[in-house]
Amino acid sequence: MPGQSNDNRRREQAQLIVEPTPFERLVIDINGGRGGNVTELIGPPGATGPTGPDGLSAYEVAVDGGFIGDEAAWLASLVGEAGAAGPAGATGATGATGAAGATGNTGPAGPTGSTGPAGATGPAGPSAVSTNAGNKATLGTDSLVFVGADSDKVNTTRTISTTSPLTGGGDLSANRTLAIDDASTSQKGAVQLTDSTSSTSTTTAATPNSVKSAYDLATAAVPKSTVTTLGDLIVGTGSGSVSRLAKGSDGQVLTASTFSVGWATPSTYQDPFMGGLATAGNWALLNPGTFNTAVFTGRYQSVILLPYYFDGGAIDRVAVEITSVGTGVTRIGLWEHDDATGRPKTKLFDWGTVSNTATGVQEITVASTIPRGWAWVGLCWQTTSTTPPGMRGSAMNQPPGPYWVGTTSANAGAVSVGAGYYYAGVTGAFGDLTPSSLTIAAIQTTHRVQMRAA
Repeated sequence: MPGQSNDNRRREQAQLIVEPTPFERLVIDINGGRGGNVTELIGPPGATGPTGPDGLSAYEVAVDGGFIGDEAAWLASLVGEAGAAGPAGATGATGATGAAGATGNTGPAGPTGSTGPAGATGPAGPSAVSTNAGNKATLGTDSLVFVGADSDKVNTTRTISTTSPLTGGGDLSANRTLAIDDASTSQKGAVQLTDSTSSTSTTTAATPNSVKSAYDLATAAVPKSTVTTLGDLIVGTGSGSVSRLAKGSDGQVLTASTFSVGWATPSTYQDPFMGGLATAGNWALLNPGTFNTAVFTGRYQSVILLPYYFDGGAIDRVAVEITSVGTGVTRIGLWEHDDATGRPKTKLFDWGTVSNTATGVQEITVASTIPRGWAWVGLCWQTTSTTPPGMRGSAMNQPPGPYWVGTTSANAGAVSVGAGYYYAGVTGAFGDLTPSSLTIAAIQTTHRVQMRAA
């Protein structure tokens, strides 16, 4: 109120705090006699609210505050420099005496002391050494050595004699060496042992080990007594088992089956191309067919080679038929087929020559066995080149065939085909051929060759 002191105004504005109430705290401001206002009303504690989100870690707070670096760098930044050492603390009370420790290792020996003064001289020893008659006594440095009488020693004239294999020896006036000679087939002596089962030495001796090895080899070997007659064979009859197979008869061949090995007489085989060749005395035409005439025009000293398949057999004659007289001779032979090149190569037979100066069948006597397989029959006009002879031949539309034509399209009518090869420059006896030097023979008529079975 106006005119009231400050103390009165403070009294009029005093607060009235009433406790307890339904509330935790009730505060009433009193304004003089005009009543009061409730200025603070606090109720009882409410239920616990939900957990709030995690706050930032100290490191995250530091980063928000401007720290640069990872967490390890931040932790390192928290370590300050070591502070100054504090004053020494007061000495503590003496502790109780501990148990005695184990005995330590012996220390190194100390240095050797200086030599002491010499001792007093001892009493004198005996004045002499007694001896017996015929004996001698020698006083050594530390002991007395007794030597017997001369009659007790070996006389130096005695000798040591040796017999073989010992060597050396002699009288006893000096040291003697004895040795042992090496053994040989003629004397006893020292030998070197060896485990070898193949050595040929005459100064070494086999050990039991080498003897056992040799025994094992002998046990595994096939006894020589298994064969008894010239021509016997040793054949396997099973695992680790052999037996004797007597030689077969002339003409037999060795055969084998699932169960046995033995000799057998081969069956007679008829050569399909050579017809009656398997029958002795019969002739066969190598290239039967339509008769024609083959001439050697332009083929002087060139072998004409034609291929044939033979099933094998012995022959005693070779023949050709001269149809028109010429000069010189015709040489006939046979060459082996070379599988690597498909051409003739190695000479099998040179059957000799027939004269071209008379017509008719001209024969050559031979003694040849033709092997089974492909072979090449060759004919060559030689000696004189004046007039080429004519010879009975067969048209190429007859076996053997087929024939190489040498064109890239089909042919019509009579054509020359590659029936064989030419080999030029043959002036005398036949020999082996060089396949790469052969020229394909393009002809329509082949020379007809005949052979007689032996």
